[in-house]
Amino acid sequence: MFLRVKPGIRRVLYFIRHGQTDANLNRINAGGESDIPLNSNGIAQARAFSAANQAMIESLDAVFVSPMIRARQTAELVLGNYDKPVTIIENLREWMLGGWSNLSYDETQDLFTGQRQPPGGETREQFQARSIRALQDASGRHPGRVLVVAHGGVWHSYASRIAHPVIHIDNCGSEEICRKTLERLSA
Repeated sequence: MFLRVKPGIRRVLYFIRHGQTDANLNRINAGGESDIPLNSNGIAQARAFSAANQAMIESLDAVFVSPMIRARQTAELVLGNYDKPVTIIENLREWMLGGWSNLSYDETQDLFTGQRQPPGGETREQFQARSIRALQDASGRHPGRVLVVAHGGVWHSYASRIAHPVIHIDNCGSEEICRKTLERLSA
């Protein structure tokens, strides 16, 4: 996805979901307990995003990243040769799925709909509160153009909370987050 840099706007928060992993490809739940790297397609996705979004990347003032390897690799590939300050935020980690981690999508069905809670993991409410706090933390640490590289679950927590038209975000998909809306959310 190509992101346009809006002239004159300094307070922008961009969100990118990490590139594809073998778990994504094989429809396996890789929660916050599963620290797995990008696969070759995920690496290509991150490089393609970088190539298509050079103006946005150059305009960035700060980058905030999940501690998980797939997010860190994506950030590194997206930034390429740009020297931008990168900060790891622990709470940007994916949903801790407990007993659902490493099970197929078919076994657990859609994690983000319904009321089921992962056995031995974070409740949906705990994860959503943690995700919103993490995004607010990233937004509040720098007033300028900020990039967050994290997970589909983190995006879903934000998007579902504000009824954003895009609830699901593909690997290396990106969206802009409204900082004013984020500031008004209670974690």
